[in-house]
Amino acid sequence: MENQDKSTTLTISENKTGAGLDIGTAFLVGARQKSKDKEILLKKVRCAFVELGLESLGILKMKNIPFIKKEDSVLIIGEEAIKIPRAFFTRNDNLDFLELQVRRPLSDGIISPREADAISVLEVIIKQILGQPLVPNEKVYFSVPAMPIDNVLVNIEYHTETIINLLKSVGYDGAPINEAYAIVHSEGEDFGYSCMAISWGAGLTNVGMANEIWEIDSFKFSVSRGGDYIDKGVSDSLRIPITRVILEKEGDRKKEISRLDLTNPRNEIQVALKYFYKSYINYVLDLIHAKFFTLKTTVPLPDSIPIICSGGSALPKGFIELVKEGVFGKRSRLPFAVSDVILAKSPLTAAAKGLRIKLEMDNA
Repeated sequence: MENQDKSTTLTISENKTGAGLDIGTAFLVGARQKSKDKEILLKKVRCAFVELGLESLGILKMKNIPFIKKEDSVLIIGEEAIKIPRAFFTRNDNLDFLELQVRRPLSDGIISPREADAISVLEVIIKQILGQPLVPNEKVYFSVPAMPIDNVLVNIEYHTETIINLLKSVGYDGAPINEAYAIVHSEGEDFGYSCMAISWGAGLTNVGMANEIWEIDSFKFSVSRGGDYIDKGVSDSLRIPITRVILEKEGDRKKEISRLDLTNPRNEIQVALKYFYKSYINYVLDLIHAKFFTLKTTVPLPDSIPIICSGGSALPKGFIELVKEGVFGKRSRLPFAVSDVILAKSPLTAAAKGLRIKLEMDNA
């Protein structure tokens, strides 16, 4: 059972101690479990912010938009950072919000070295999601990507240690768990935990394989493309703001429904989105193919496995069909038998849920 956004934070005395925290480029998602049953409570916050001048304070207060005041500016964090260009301001506000640069504390799946405010923004979002620890040094399993096989410059170790220190500063004991294997824990039960999990994220795409819940360490990697690659490609090709591309693509994130239908693009932006989606999917499948031939493991591989797709980039209608086309089509891109390609029950929250499930299993 799942329940999203039932409280301001996930700190409720009736919950069991320990939490899962999926740290994604586009969203942070927290998960806690109730003490009386197995219901998992979930809360997500968009991992984004915009910075405005102090002259905008009056407008923000009038429109009741939450903000964080700095010495010479204000930061708007979360969903409002995306909504502002479309909904909260009018032309009479004398502020060009359509051209606002939406920034993220994470880039390419890790803490952005280019954002001076990255740590402070992440701290605010983590507090929004988890609140105060239920006990001193409460355990939190948080997601980390595997090392990209196509970008050796990504520093996963620094990112991991920074998150551990950040959680410690707000009272939590953080432990890193691979994101793909978190999805195996949340979505793999119907397949005896023998499956491949692909998290199609914003900054990175994470891939992992398991057989009867045994992680196959030599087949654990990420790819340095994700939804951001698609958004930037469309933005550059059509010369439009990335925010406009995101709004065209996403739709209702609370219900995990995308407005984009890849089977029937209705305008120039959606046609471009479909093109870059196909390019992105085929790139990932080609790298999975290449990685398979370097596989060294003592864990036996299943004869045929399902592929479970998760992550925000997997939400558009027709996405699974494009993946199936790459897997089962005339130009099959995978050298092993695949039984099916399946969309996770809750693509945006599957990793966070799996982190909490693994924490419960480890504490049993």
